[in-house]
Amino acid sequence: MPALDAIRQQIRANYLPDEDEAVKRLAEATGLSAKEQKAISARAADLVRAVRGSSDPRLMEVFLSAYGLSTK
Repeated sequence: MPALDAIRQQIRANYLPDEDEAVKRLAEATGLSAKEQKAISARAADLVRAVRGSSDPRLMEVFLSAYGLSTK
């Protein structure tokens, strides 16, 4: 099963990668320009600020708990 072996090898090679390298590789794979990436990042930061500034802090807690995260 050479195909299965190749898949396993790829999984092993990408298991617990260096986060900075993985994000860089994924960003490059999108084909987005640096300007587009910057705009997306700015929009995401705006959304996070809006949610954190919401008068209903439970919204952020629900979101974070859905992914097992916290603000602490």
